[in-house]
Amino acid sequence: MEEKKEERMLVAVTVNLMHKMEEFKGFKEEQGISGDYEAKIAYLAEKFHMSDQTAENLLSGKVVSKNNYLAIFPSFDKDNINKKSTALERFAETIVDEIEKENEDYITEVSNIITNKLEKLDLKNKAKAVLSDDKRAESLKNSIISSLKSVEFPNKKTKINDYALIVWIDHFYKSISEQDNLFEITSKLDTISKAIEYLPLVEKIFESEENIEIFSQVANRLDTFRIADEYEDWDNIESFIKDVRERNGFDNYLK
Repeated sequence: MEEKKEERMLVAVTVNLMHKMEEFKGFKEEQGISGDYEAKIAYLAEKFHMSDQTAENLLSGKVVSKNNYLAIFPSFDKDNINKKSTALERFAETIVDEIEKENEDYITEVSNIITNKLEKLDLKNKAKAVLSDDKRAESLKNSIISSLKSVEFPNKKTKINDYALIVWIDHFYKSISEQDNLFEITSKLDTISKAIEYLPLVEKIFESEENIEIFSQVANRLDTFRIADEYEDWDNIESFIKDVRERNGFDNYLK
C-alpha cells in the first residue's frame, strides 16, 4: 500500500484530535497523565504497539510505515474487508460528521492541523531538498548575492536577469507576507510554480486588458470547451462554438 497524501492527512488529523474522543479521555484519566500530547503518545503506543518515536511522527504528520497506518485504519487495506474497525477509525467518521454539521470548533482545529503541521512539514521538506543539493544550494545563494550586488552597484556586466530577480523576490515576499495562514502561502506557491511552467500562456493572457477579458469569458465556459476536447476536434473549435453559442450563452463571443 502506498501511503497516499489523503490517507496520511486523515490519520494525522484523527490522532491530533484524539483529545475529543471519549475512549481517549478515559484512557488518559486511567493512566493519570496530565498533558494531552503525552497521553496521545501513550495511547498510540499501547493500543497499536508502536514506539513512542513512531507515535510522535504520526502526530507531527510525518510518513510512517504501511503497517502503522493499517493498524489505525484497517480500511486502508482494500483486500481486507472483514477487519474490525478501530476506535480511531470510528472517531474519524465523527470528525467528518461534525465538519458536515459546520461545527466551527472542529473545522478550526482540522484547518490548523493541516496548515500548521502537514503543509508546513511538506514545505519544510521541499526547502530542505533544495538545500540538500550542495551545488544547487550554492548556485542559488550565489545568484541572489550576485544579483543584489549587481543591482546595488550597477555596471556594464549587470544583466536584466539581475533586476528581474530582485523584483520577483520582492513581489513574492510581499505576496506571501500578506497571507493569513500557511495554506494560502503554499497554495500561492503551487499556483506560481504552475504559472511558470505555462509562462507563454500566462504572458498571452496578460498581454492586454482585452485578452484578460476574453480569457475570463473562456474560463466561465470551460464545460463547453471540455465537450470540444472530448470530440478531439480543436481545429474546428470556432465552428463548434458558433454552433452552440446561443444554447450555451456565447452570444457575440465570435462574430
